[in-house]
Amino acid sequence: MADDPMQSAPPAPKTAVGTRRPFYLGYDSLLTAGFQLGSPFVLVWILSWYLGVGREPGGLFGEHNFPPTLLLLIPTIACLVGIYRLSDQARSTVLDSPCPCCGALHRRTFGALSKPSDDAVACGECAAYLRIRGLEVSEESPAGMHGYELWPQRYLPRARRSPDGEHMLFEMPPMCATCGAAEAPQLREIEEWGARTAAATSGGILGVVADEVASEAFGNARYRAAQRRSVATAPTAEALHDKALSALTVPVCAQHTEEADPWDAPCQYRCGRILWRSYRYYKAFLALNQIWEGRPPANTPPPAPDPRSS
Repeated sequence: MADDPMQSAPPAPKTAVGTRRPFYLGYDSLLTAGFQLGSPFVLVWILSWYLGVGREPGGLFGEHNFPPTLLLLIPTIACLVGIYRLSDQARSTVLDSPCPCCGALHRRTFGALSKPSDDAVACGECAAYLRIRGLEVSEESPAGMHGYELWPQRYLPRARRSPDGEHMLFEMPPMCATCGAAEAPQLREIEEWGARTAAATSGGILGVVADEVASEAFGNARYRAAQRRSVATAPTAEALHDKALSALTVPVCAQHTEEADPWDAPCQYRCGRILWRSYRYYKAFLALNQIWEGRPPANTPPPAPDPRSS
């Protein structure tokens, strides 16, 4: 008797249906909303000022007009940045939907429906990352290759300490942390997020441009602020977690060693979080270390860092 093809087929992914909301309801803060939504109006006012002053004797570069002309260049650039980010927000898809994995109802902001390559969005309650097809929300594909963050609230209860107490230890799935290949005989060290682009700034104008592009694309302003605070003051909990994570290594195949693939690190850390490039490896890491994937317990603060790591 032939095998039933329905029995051998992989199970269909769970989905949930969401309700679409206007893009302006997807902002995380009133400050960000005000900056982006107000930028076009401020820019129109600045341009009208330039046009009006340009018709006066001496124009924009007259004795009395030159200083404000220069000063207004700063808000002009800020408005252009605000309009650029506003255009991204306007193309985004804001959905009220339950998570197909844990059922948590949240408002989540996804990328444009016309750009399925946009990053997956974290559930916000469980460890799953989500994607949309129309109004249907489903879990990220195991073949996903974006940034998947693991927060200290999840991994700290399962972390073990090295004999000297300086570093955290975890079990690593025995496959390539990038492509999932079974043959992964080499180890690759975890990297500090942004370290390569920060180092690139020493290479002149091209390095500066690369750093700015990374800042715009990945939003590392909060990370840099945390770095400055950790230098200026006593180490924060985030800095202590980063130090404890800095000795982790992951298995990789020959095609994804640091020499063969230097720019696409399979594992990074920042602000106490672990960032995985591969969703397959991210999920395997959770399962192997028995890290809680569902909703974290309510009103439970994250465990304090080991004081010996300071």
